Amino acid sequence: MLTKKSCSDAAEALLFFEDKLDTERSLWFFRDAEDVAAVEENAVCLASGADFSSFRRCKDFLKSFPSVFIALAETELRDGVVAALDECVPGLSILLPRDGAFGKHKFAREVLEAGGVAAFDRLLAGAIERPMPGLLELSGVENVDPLSLPSVLSGVPALDSLIGGFYPSELSVWTGKRGGGKSTLLGQLLVEAVNQGQRVCAYSGELSAWRFREWIYLQAAGPAFIERKADKFSGREFYSVSPFARKKLDAWFARKFFLCDNSAPGGTVRMPFFPCSATLRAAMDALYFWLTI
Repeated sequence: MLTKKSCSDAAEALLFFEDKLDTERSLWFFRDAEDVAAVEENAVCLASGADFSSFRRCKDFLKSFPSVFIALAETELRDGVVAALDECVPGLSILLPRDGAFGKHKFAREVLEAGGVAAFDRLLAGAIERPMPGLLELSGVENVDPLSLPSVLSGVPALDSLIGGFYPSELSVWTGKRGGGKSTLLGQLLVEAVNQGQRVCAYSGELSAWRFREWIYLQAAGPAFIERKADKFSGREFYSVSPFARKKLDAWFARKFFLCDNSAPGGTVRMPFFPCSATLRAAMDALYFWLTI
């Protein structure tokens, strides 16, 4: 609903005739004040000194209308307005003129002068509703042959026969009871990926870096290269990788197996912003993330 306050806020960023607004019809966004003066009804443009970031002040005003028609001839300028509206007023219904709708004209007022009201009305009548960000038409989705995609096998034949391995950009969620073996299984999948020539990165929200390293090294070394030791005070038994196997694994994992540092300043690494290192980004041309929580 259009209110005095929303109009007052919008007036700091937009030029319009308040008494010519009809919230039952689309709002027209024009290039300049001359276009607004020529049309008057439901016509707006940026005020002098305002820029696209000013749309934030107009959120309530703009959402009072069923849609906003971007009445601009230049594609680059139109795209800039749309991008700014998407950022400042998410969810706004936006209408765009069809290609060539303005003909040889640069301004909406020139269309009105040359063809009259009928030609001007055709701009909106032929408008295309811009698809909402984040939505795809199913029929327009690219056809991809799964057999052409690179994948990483799990090493578990029964699992691989069901899913065909793990593909880039896909997310797999593993759930189970505490202590049920999720981390052990995922650790094995990481080792299998390295064995297939892939670079991998792990994140653990529970284990310290050295404990995670020992866990993976024990799995990769196998029973033939594991030594059993006992704590002389408590009697508890521990297992460690032999020096020979550890040296071999160090060389094998170098530049192939990475671990997020959960002791970094500020707490746990925020995964959506990872990898943050330019060196790491450059090294990982086929990176697979595995999250062990």
